[in-house]
Amino acid sequence: MDDEWYLLKHDDGVVHGPVPLDQLRDWSLAAKVSPLDKVSNDERETWKRAPMIEALHMDWLVEVTDDYLYGPTTFGAVQEFLAADEIDGDTFLINTRDASRSQIRDMPAFQR
Repeated sequence: MDDEWYLLKHDDGVVHGPVPLDQLRDWSLAAKVSPLDKVSNDERETWKRAPMIEALHMDWLVEVTDDYLYGPTTFGAVQEFLAADEIDGDTFLINTRDASRSQIRDMPAFQR
């Protein structure tokens, strides 16, 4: 993969970049990349949804309600949701890599 990446923000259509993949990954891990954002590494000719890029670690689906999933998103975003009391220990997360489903309170990595 080419190391010049662009990020197209879904909410306002602004394109950021070019940046190296490491920078894009840092943005993702800092919860600055939405599941609806798109990325390109071919001079903006084609765009992929950010969660499709494995290196961005957008591995979690958040069960907001029985009918609504948010994500895939990052560990950092889940921590921000917890800190803002938008979700709690009763919330279920689905790991998109292995399809496991667990409540946050049962996941040591997410304990406050």
